[in-house]
Amino acid sequence: MSDDEIQRKFDSVADLIQSLAEEHDRRLAEQAELHDRQMDDIPRETGRIERALRHAIRLGLREARAKRRRRREADERLDNAITKLTAA
Repeated sequence: MSDDEIQRKFDSVADLIQSLAEEHDRRLAEQAELHDRQMDDIPRETGRIERALRHAIRLGLREARAKRRRRREADERLDNAITKLTAA
């Protein structure tokens, strides 16, 4: 193998390494941008989840209060009916 052939192969390998390094840098920059966008989305998504949880809790509390009220009213009706029966 002559010096020129060795130099051509070396240059070819160097070009390939340079090309791979540039591709790596490009992909790394894309991933960094994606990471930054995702990190920016975290507070927005966290807020959305917190609002949904607060809403669900409010609905659950409303339902629990309504059930207690209905149960209390039913107990009062039963007490009144028993009182009327015992008075008769």
